[in-house]
Amino acid sequence: MPDLSLSRLDEGQLALAYPLIRAAARVSLERWKTFARQLIASGGGILAVGADDGCLHGVASFREVGSLRFERSLQVDILVAFELSRMAPVRRALCAGLEGIAREMGCRSIIFTTAARNAEPASAGRLSWEELGLKMETVSFVRHVQPEAAAP
Repeated sequence: MPDLSLSRLDEGQLALAYPLIRAAARVSLERWKTFARQLIASGGGILAVGADDGCLHGVASFREVGSLRFERSLQVDILVAFELSRMAPVRRALCAGLEGIAREMGCRSIIFTTAARNAEPASAGRLSWEELGLKMETVSFVRHVQPEAAAP
């Protein structure tokens, strides 16, 4: 594995993260860029793990949120890593970087949002999160709201 380094992406670098984002979220490049620009403008950001091979191996989006349960928290809406090792060096680097950002921002917790399939008791996704020292505390249920049809 090449040497890894952490950095925050700026608006000009967002397209570099898109292949990783697309693999996890199935959104268009424009939707990704819009989301990331809004995140950066509101004080959040995109943390990336790069390597000396010139490629991004992982990204995570983050923002500060208020939370009844956890007070000030760092909300991570997406974390995606390309890894070929169970050692999870990219995810570990992202988690360590996010923890540092949370401390800098005065957050008391980090809340990760992940696909529901990762909450299944025996899933590989859940096991990988738990191996990183995380535990499931809450689960979100989502209702998709359809816009009202325009009147004829």
